[in-house]
Amino acid sequence: MRNILVTTRPKNKYAEVHSDFLDMVNIPLTRIVTTFSKDDARKLDDFDPDTVVFTSSTGVDIFLPVKPSFLHGRSVFAIGNSTASRLANSGFSPVVPENRDSQGITDAIISGVRHGSRVALLRSSRPDKRLDEALMREGFDSLSISLYDIVEEIVTGLPETSRIFGFLVTSSMETEILLKRYGVIPDTHYFAIGRTTAEKMSSLGFAVSEPLGNSDFKETIHMIESFHFNKS
Repeated sequence: MRNILVTTRPKNKYAEVHSDFLDMVNIPLTRIVTTFSKDDARKLDDFDPDTVVFTSSTGVDIFLPVKPSFLHGRSVFAIGNSTASRLANSGFSPVVPENRDSQGITDAIISGVRHGSRVALLRSSRPDKRLDEALMREGFDSLSISLYDIVEEIVTGLPETSRIFGFLVTSSMETEILLKRYGVIPDTHYFAIGRTTAEKMSSLGFAVSEPLGNSDFKETIHMIESFHFNKS
């Protein structure tokens, strides 16, 4: 019987990933609630950004059906491959940072966008504020629009702990819920997607295992396989 990698993604963001070494079990600790409103759309129109930034594929899925033509003539950034793929499917060619996390997209904007221009950040209601702070320091005019909220999901059940190889956690909020629900399980790996999540995990007493994941969920799982099972 194979060991288990538990992932904690929202149900509508989880996609099955084949592993040669581990059984995959997703226990959604959060769910997504759309918050993008007509008032938000008007604010965005009035702001008239030069650059639009998406920090998740969920944001793209919410935004494009409502304002399909808004991105035309503007530069577009995507935090990772999944987000970029959603945009590409609608005919856009977003910039994807080399490091696909919050810090990576911050660096990409600062180095690739004219300072002083208007940057719209389209994301969740629980964003990493360091992006806003960095853009402000660099002289950008930025506007943050909440497309969705992330709330705790009520779920029960956990695989037999002796079979759990590790947990792959994708947000700071998931980290808090994970600790509240299950505590820190001895002899278990805890993997994080993104530096912000890793820092939150460390602050709550989790020993974060290598490798550090990026915003590409499937790629992160394959990175874990390569690192821990010598998969080429």
